[in-house]
Amino acid sequence: MAEASFPENLKLPPDFVTQVFSAHFEGDLSNFTPMVTLQVSGRKVVSYLTDDGEKKRCFALILHKEEKTSEWIEPLKKLASEVMEKDDLKGISSLYKKFIFEKRI
Repeated sequence: MAEASFPENLKLPPDFVTQVFSAHFEGDLSNFTPMVTLQVSGRKVVSYLTDDGEKKRCFALILHKEEKTSEWIEPLKKLASEVMEKDDLKGISSLYKKFIFEKRI
């Protein structure tokens, strides 16, 4: 389930979230890779998975084909950390928006 997105009206294929989330796992839910880059529905994606012991949360960015995934890894980790600290699902979309605009400048 996508808890938040930016822009808020972003439409994703039904299995997009499942494919991104599943890309982190190798067999079972306790064995996962925190950072992955992949192609989903023809889109370049960089995704970071957090686990606080109670819940796993996946943060993903859909990139333009000319963007380098390596440039987004550390900023995405920082965004995930900020969201996890606040733990406010209502504010996630605004954090994504702020993050994207700050990264673009």
